[in-house]
Amino acid sequence: MKSPSPASTAAASNNNWSIKAGDINVLEPGVTDSEQLRFLVFLTAMIEAADEYQGLLRASVASAGNDMRLGADEAPPAII
Repeated sequence: MKSPSPASTAAASNNNWSIKAGDINVLEPGVTDSEQLRFLVFLTAMIEAADEYQGLLRASVASAGNDMRLGADEAPPAII
């Protein structure tokens, strides 16, 4: 059996959330004050964008298959 490559293992451990600016992942909290401020600014911008464009986000993932799956017998409950 072939073992997973280090790159695929690393990608799986960070939950696949990254937005990079050069070599810097802006959604990774840093150690210094400026790194932490950069993280907070980008996180706040992501939350604001999701709030502002929620209709567009919904339309981009809406399909008959997803609507049926999320509203029928699969968790989370249909009330969400």
